[in-house]
Amino acid sequence: MTIEDQFQRWWSAYPNRKGKGDAMKAFKTASKLASLEEMLDGITRYVANKPDWQAYKYPGSWLRGQHWADEWEPQQSRVSRPGESTTQHRQREILMMQYRNARDEGNATEAARLRALIG
Repeated sequence: MTIEDQFQRWWSAYPNRKGKGDAMKAFKTASKLASLEEMLDGITRYVANKPDWQAYKYPGSWLRGQHWADEWEPQQSRVSRPGESTTQHRQREILMMQYRNARDEGNATEAARLRALIG
């Protein structure tokens, strides 16, 4: 299968098909780092786990960021709490994202503050 055929297969699986030329250039570089199957599996995980409030990344950005290798939080952390509105759920999701960023950056004070807000 040629690189163009592989790209077409990847392109048809990606949910936000914008910037095709940029994506093709990024795909050629990414294909040296990961197989087509790894990238397709990454798309599947991305679509299944991306929060509803978050827009899909542009394809070239997704490839350059090597997002096929992203690790996602377990699905149960994304479930609404009983009696929680959609807005409250989304606000909690944003707080969770900020908490994870603070934790990953080693900012224990901010992580603790955000964790207390999450409940």
